[in-house]
Amino acid sequence: MQTEHAETLNNSAITLVESIVGLQSFEWLTALRRRMRPVLRAHADGDNDPLFRYLLTAFQYQGMTDANVSALLEQAPVPGTAEIAWALRSGSGCGLLTSHWHFEGCGYRKTEAICHYPHLLDGCAVPNMDLRNGRLCQGAISFFLFVRDVCDDDLLGWIDKRLSVSCPDLSDRQQAKEAMIRPLSHVFGVSDKVLSLALSDVLLADQRHVMRVRAGASLIVVDTLVHNFLVRTGILRQLGFEHSYGAGCYGERGCATAIDVLTDRLSERDPNAYDGQKTLFPRHVQKAIWSFCAQSGFDICNGNRIENTRRCDNEICPVFDLCERRPLRPFNARKNN
Repeated sequence: MQTEHAETLNNSAITLVESIVGLQSFEWLTALRRRMRPVLRAHADGDNDPLFRYLLTAFQYQGMTDANVSALLEQAPVPGTAEIAWALRSGSGCGLLTSHWHFEGCGYRKTEAICHYPHLLDGCAVPNMDLRNGRLCQGAISFFLFVRDVCDDDLLGWIDKRLSVSCPDLSDRQQAKEAMIRPLSHVFGVSDKVLSLALSDVLLADQRHVMRVRAGASLIVVDTLVHNFLVRTGILRQLGFEHSYGAGCYGERGCATAIDVLTDRLSERDPNAYDGQKTLFPRHVQKAIWSFCAQSGFDICNGNRIENTRRCDNEICPVFDLCERRPLRPFNARKNN
């Protein structure tokens, strides 16, 4: 539990977040579990391809709008495990493709059709991935090799082992996240944010495994909406966690830790609130904050509604009187939504 900084949050901040969490229903979790059911059933039966495709698809959602990514994926879905295995077997013999530990320094660029070993490019497995850029093509190969070589073709089983060794009771959420995310961050081109989002969905959906559900509940996805909310409300200031948006959001004194602290404080108000199943958990708190801010959600706390250089003056906001309404500009020079 993140208790070290919890007492620095005032009651107004806790009440503010409690009000926002109360607006977020659990329908998203019900829909997620319904959508993931066939993927998890196939994995339990020994077919890893649907899970691999699901995660690799999730990894494509970076660098452009979700709508544009979805449109491209409808035209050209991601390759599956059989396709990648075939491409590796019939490839050019590049030594980088030998294993996960060899795959480093590829440098493939799709637009220029070049890599760091251009004499081996003809027939190479990486260009055969047919994804929208060279970085994602490398990522597909890297992820396949990681699952094959590190996880022995059983990603969820590998996660179970990592958790059972490092944090069997999941009492330290930060340690549990480190056990899952740090090794996977060696997959080429995949950020902590993308990994957390994709893995959280998979693990939260697997109701037959309590440890997986609790692990997924601990994974937090921080985007500019969530970061800026924590700045505007004064929560980062109160915790002494002020930082610019970016890698610091996942650091020891970042946004993810702040949401852990908020979850603990909310749970103290209702000792029965956190069980990692369907009451209160960090991922739900984060999602409630995101929905409160996002245009596709409640569309209340974002750069379209608030001038970044001034205090918010939206008096119809349901938590207006509880919020510090701090301007973004002192902590983040860029105009973010």
